[in-house]
Amino acid sequence: MSEPQEQVDRRFMDQLLALSKRAGSPVDHDVYEWLMSRGFARAQNLPTDPSLGGLVITQAGIDWLKITKYTG
Repeated sequence: MSEPQEQVDRRFMDQLLALSKRAGSPVDHDVYEWLMSRGFARAQNLPTDPSLGGLVITQAGIDWLKITKYTG
């Protein structure tokens, strides 16, 4: 048997997609927790990341967008 598909709120995916296009994009608190708990985003390293503050998407987040073929 295959695993059941996780139903994800569209705004979670919208905000992940926004991070893929622009590091540091604003995310809601519950979306932040979802992204961090799944490893789809990480806190920015201010000395090395291009924008100030917020989150950057991880490879896992990029892969999730590819797997789900989510385009908004």
